[in-house]
Amino acid sequence: MDTKIQLKAKEGTFWTVGINIFLVVGRIGITAITARLIKPEYFGMVATLMIIVEIAKISFSSFINKNLVLENSTKELSSAAFIVSLFHSFIIAIVLWYSANYLQSFFEVPNLVPLIKFGVILIILNSMVNYWVSHLEKSLDFKWLAKRKLAKSLLGTGIFTIVLAWYGLNEWALLGGLILAEIIDLILLVNKQSIKLVKPNYNHFKTVYKDAISITSTSFLNKIAQKGDYIIASKYLGAESLGLYEKGYKLMALPTNLVGAAIGKIGLASLADYQDDYSLQEKMFVRLLYLIALLLLPISVLIFYLADLLVLILLGPDWSETTPVLKVLAAGIFLRMAYKVPGTLLQAQRRFRITVFIQFVYAITVIVLSFVLKGFGIIGIAYAMLLALCLQFIILNYFVSGNININFAHYLQIFKRPVIISVLFILFMEIFISVSQYFFKLNDNYSALFGSILILIILSTLYLKFKSIVIGEMGIWWLNKLKK
Repeated sequence: MDTKIQLKAKEGTFWTVGINIFLVVGRIGITAITARLIKPEYFGMVATLMIIVEIAKISFSSFINKNLVLENSTKELSSAAFIVSLFHSFIIAIVLWYSANYLQSFFEVPNLVPLIKFGVILIILNSMVNYWVSHLEKSLDFKWLAKRKLAKSLLGTGIFTIVLAWYGLNEWALLGGLILAEIIDLILLVNKQSIKLVKPNYNHFKTVYKDAISITSTSFLNKIAQKGDYIIASKYLGAESLGLYEKGYKLMALPTNLVGAAIGKIGLASLADYQDDYSLQEKMFVRLLYLIALLLLPISVLIFYLADLLVLILLGPDWSETTPVLKVLAAGIFLRMAYKVPGTLLQAQRRFRITVFIQFVYAITVIVLSFVLKGFGIIGIAYAMLLALCLQFIILNYFVSGNININFAHYLQIFKRPVIISVLFILFMEIFISVSQYFFKLNDNYSALFGSILILIILSTLYLKFKSIVIGEMGIWWLNKLKK
């Protein structure tokens, strides 16, 4: 790879990871404010709208973006892509506008029609935003893209949403913030890189539509898998229940967003580089899963014990029903990140049909289990998601293990230390909470908080004194890699 490209990629990694961490922290603050100004049912209404919008966007965003990045881009091809993207977005917007009443009847969410009719603006704006983003990603200008992501998030879905929510606009505050974020995004992108449209010919349009059906189908399955639990929760449990569930899911995702940014850029990229070397794939597979398990399994334990306090602090007293959801989903924090390792490996091995099959199985599993367990409320939906994540991880590892000779001994090597640390965390927390409540009459929240602080102090001290024992040989390897 060219030295200049390598430097730009490294700089892009630094900015992408750094901005992502800053965004996660910023979103925590924004969530803490908006959750106290807007009730769960309004979050659920907008979450239902976004299910519709995100599935609708697949019809133009998936294949256009991929073909624009992969093909040798010319002015004619870029113009064709822009025209197709905008045309599809207008068609989808019109269809949604006239289908608004039917969609409201399907989801049984009151007052959804005006949100859908106003929300079609998101689809049109996003079609233009995706076009410009594809160009800038191809130029490897990740530093600027990261800054632009920060600006639109803090100004649009942050400050503007909070101001509107303060004046009691509820669901319109949330939707207004999303629309303003897209407008800010588009203005920044157009100002950064002006693209002149020229007249394309038939072959350019043909290139844009290359593999459109297969790419769109795969993206559709992926989106259904991502939103299957939301769809069932919205239709059968109502907007308020979806709002409560969504916040629990997003709180669960915070650790993976923080840790995943660094792992995704450093680790998964390295894994994808070893396309034809199975021995190196095996080593990176073991090391990556070990790193994810070492970081996220203990964090899962702490989030389980701190769930009540986290919901109270970040969301407020009106969101207490989110606590059991967060406790269930906490067990899936590791799985939510770990599935990317075998998934990336399958793509590196070009086994795309298997990837699509697994995605199909996962999507069906999410929907079926969510439907079956919906009688238990949002906790049932949370258990459905957890079981689906487990099944997906098992199937992915089954298909990967054959090519790179992964066996039980490897998994023992991966999970032995992280599981032992996590079990010690559980034992310590149980003993500390029992003792603090019996002798000092502390409530559950204070006991869990002080216990978590104490266990982190103990772990940090042990790490400084006995680094190799705490994180192991593979942990030392990762430290050295990060230093480089």
